[in-house]
Amino acid sequence: MKVFQKMNLIMKLHRSFRTVVILLTTFCLVSIVISAYYLYTGYKQEMTLTETTGEAECEGLKLLPYRSMELKTAKPMDPSNTDPIVLLFVDSQYSQLGQDIIAILESSRFQYHMVIAPGKGDIPPLTDSGKGKYMLVIYENILKYVSMDSWNIELLEKYCVEYSVSIIGFHKANENSSPSIKLKGFPLDLYNNVALKDCFVNSQSPLLHITKAPRVEKGPLPGEDWTVFLFNHSTYQPVLLTELQTSRSFPTSLPKAPLYATVIQDLGLHDGIQRVLFGNNLTFWLHKLIFIDAISFLTGKKLALSLDRYILVDIDDIFVGKEGTRMNIQDVKVSQELGMASQINDSNHKYIWREIEKDQRSFQTIPVHLSVPQAGPCLCYQRPRQTLVDPIPCQRLNQPQHLQSQTRNWNSNQHSTAIAPHLQPHRQRVPASQNWEEAAKQPYPKGSARA
Repeated sequence: MKVFQKMNLIMKLHRSFRTVVILLTTFCLVSIVISAYYLYTGYKQEMTLTETTGEAECEGLKLLPYRSMELKTAKPMDPSNTDPIVLLFVDSQYSQLGQDIIAILESSRFQYHMVIAPGKGDIPPLTDSGKGKYMLVIYENILKYVSMDSWNIELLEKYCVEYSVSIIGFHKANENSSPSIKLKGFPLDLYNNVALKDCFVNSQSPLLHITKAPRVEKGPLPGEDWTVFLFNHSTYQPVLLTELQTSRSFPTSLPKAPLYATVIQDLGLHDGIQRVLFGNNLTFWLHKLIFIDAISFLTGKKLALSLDRYILVDIDDIFVGKEGTRMNIQDVKVSQELGMASQINDSNHKYIWREIEKDQRSFQTIPVHLSVPQAGPCLCYQRPRQTLVDPIPCQRLNQPQHLQSQTRNWNSNQHSTAIAPHLQPHRQRVPASQNWEEAAKQPYPKGSARA
């Protein structure tokens, strides 16, 4: 009887153990299924987030480490209550960067007023009868701007805020520059004498006009005296980004980053003044384009260059040049075979020719039409050597586009590049009211082809 009871107890325990095992197995399987479900859905969400972030980074041209900051939009500038004049502060009258800035301003025909940057002296008057005298302020050395006394800084910044005037600044490092500089009054760090490579233009920059993005310049940048900007404020946005040449020496305090900014734009969120800062001079060609675009953007397109370009090619020297460089009969035949058409007479253009020399030698006139797509004909005239011939346009029908551009831009009715007095820059130009015959009798200026 006792044996039977023991066997019955063992059977009950066996059944209970088997039930517990089945329950545990079922619980484990259910847990595995639930865990797999959540793991799968979480992985899918992570993949979607990764793909979205990757696309955003591609669209933003991998602007790390700057992508962690919110992208802001610059406020459109409207300096309508100012004269279209640039106030230029230079270190000295003969500084190279100052001369490069002046060359760009003059070639773009932007009026400017050059002033030696004051150390502790007063800045020139900024207003006249309640109107701003300057539309833009340019500093050849941005350190001269931040090192001015508090009175002048307050005066200049108050003027910029009140009249919507912006500032462009440059910083050119040298062998005596400190490895790193904290720009006084700004949440901005400068690291000097850095060698860079592989730069490209930020396509999200709002100031781009002539410069194309993303324009990539492969290879090392010229020089090892570049300055890069590091910042931690949403008011700054990189315009030109580069990589570091790790094989060259660089400041040990420079934080590691995939990309560094050499040109930045201050959107004015810090103090209400928009600025564009360059980490080098204008030797690098992309800096020149961005500098012109910065002038255009910061002046509200008041000082801007048109995207239309006219190219006037002067080929008369191939007829009157020295021996060995002139065109001969064989050259003309080859030119005709390549698509250059020449004609003896042109019914749309009639010119009266005048010889200045006394020998009254005869000469030949050959109008040449260049087959240029979407362009008007280009007229060139053959004349004997050492003979000054002035074309007098007495009738213009269907005037070529390049001659229209020359007439409109230079305010000149003469289309011969040999007549130097008529094609001088604006400050040396013969007044339109002056008779061209009287101007032709005047002596040629020094440095001209006929002087």
